[in-house]
Amino acid sequence: MVRAYLVSAKPKRLGHAVMLGSPYKGSKVVDVMQALAGFERVSSPADRQLSTDPKS
Repeated sequence: MVRAYLVSAKPKRLGHAVMLGSPYKGSKVVDVMQALAGFERVSSPADRQLSTDPKS
């Protein structure tokens, strides 16, 4: 998202940007969100792969 923003906005003074990656063993937040109605509709396949399920 940061890279896409910088390409389109080209700010004159950026300062610092911190880029974060997903945890190596998945995210419990995704586990909880998968149980919510509509998660499949608003998420991408990449989002669903971030769960803690060993198959993801």
